[in-house]
Amino acid sequence: MCFYCAQQKSNLGSARNKQLVFIETGFSNWKNALLAFREHQNSQCHKLAVEYAKTIPSCENVEMMSENARELMGENYRCLIAIIECVQFLARQGLAFQGHTEGESNFAQLLKLRSKDRPELVAWLNKTSDKYTSHDVQNELIAIFASKVVQDLVSDIHKATFFSIICDEYTDRSNKKQLTICIRWVDEHLVPHEDFLGFIEIPNISAETIVTAIKGHLTKLGLSLASYRGQCFDGASNMLGPKTGVAKRIQDVQPKAHATHCYAHSLSLSVKDMTSNCALLSQTMDIAKEIVTLIKFSPKRECLLKELKDNLEVKDEDTRPRGIIGLCPTRWTVRASCFRRILENYSILLQEWDICLSDKLQPDVRGRIIGCKAQMERYDFFFGLHMGKRIYSHTDNLSRTLQGTKMAAVSGQRLANLTKENLTKMRTAGTLTFSMQVL
Repeated sequence: MCFYCAQQKSNLGSARNKQLVFIETGFSNWKNALLAFREHQNSQCHKLAVEYAKTIPSCENVEMMSENARELMGENYRCLIAIIECVQFLARQGLAFQGHTEGESNFAQLLKLRSKDRPELVAWLNKTSDKYTSHDVQNELIAIFASKVVQDLVSDIHKATFFSIICDEYTDRSNKKQLTICIRWVDEHLVPHEDFLGFIEIPNISAETIVTAIKGHLTKLGLSLASYRGQCFDGASNMLGPKTGVAKRIQDVQPKAHATHCYAHSLSLSVKDMTSNCALLSQTMDIAKEIVTLIKFSPKRECLLKELKDNLEVKDEDTRPRGIIGLCPTRWTVRASCFRRILENYSILLQEWDICLSDKLQPDVRGRIIGCKAQMERYDFFFGLHMGKRIYSHTDNLSRTLQGTKMAAVSGQRLANLTKENLTKMRTAGTLTFSMQVL
């Protein structure tokens, strides 16, 4: 029988040319089956049955459901909503889903907490199957949330018409090449926005591969290269190479996509070169790293430093020296805080070296402590710390300002010139004054 005609049997009373063989008795003449099927498909009766199936809602199953079944459906719906809300909360707060065991995971414990206010959730979690709490379900829900967030961002970007991208490639801890993509755009109120759109795994960091990844990702998001107006990369040759770099390849397709070397990256390279070309700052940096290593990588010495600070008599607790912080090996615009902390704890560190040298130490550690103590007693190191703190304070503040999402290119250039002027004045007119202050 025809599925649609048999289903809409009660509604086909007025239909012409009804073929009961397809509605009630059943078709069995298989020799001429194809011809009969085509004739029935083109008949008014079949077309009317298909139209009824589309327009008339089938509520028979819902009406036949018992009150208990409808109540069970409502409970299952509420339990599923609770599971979705837990996944959303953990993802929103950036918390780990899993633990050492399945029962001790954040996801399971959060569901148990929610079950105290939802009695039906207790029975749901005690089920042996169909609980929708598996790892695959969690990953699928997270993917749905991420897709919705990206869709909303892309919808806003479409309203802005034009956009720029910020890209950088790196190798993650699993030794895989990743490409990060951020979109920068300005809304109708002239407020700039900078939104992260995701990671793209790439086989290598060649310019051709990166360009293909960028174009593919923009096409996937529905963003056209015709609206592409800017691109910001680091200074690597594969990104900003004048002949075959990523920026040049994209400009061959969209000449209006202006390429910019990242201001923050340029500043970091400048600070690195300045430090390398200044013997005093370079030596001060090496000694500061050694001091940080001796303190931070020894719980005993760090505890001793804390005890000496606690025993220090101060009029106001806010003036008590803070702890030593490390130096980032790659970020050259976070140096001032380390120098400032060493200066705050200068006298305490000298006391700690004396206490450490009075105990039994391994020969290499003793030699390192003696070397740090000797350097800290020299004027050059003390002067270098003060000079580095003042110089790096300007560059660190400029770096933090340049990385603000609301910062415009013109404002960033103006702040960079202002920082340059201040450093120039410090070098020319304030050298003697600065030396007297340190003394």
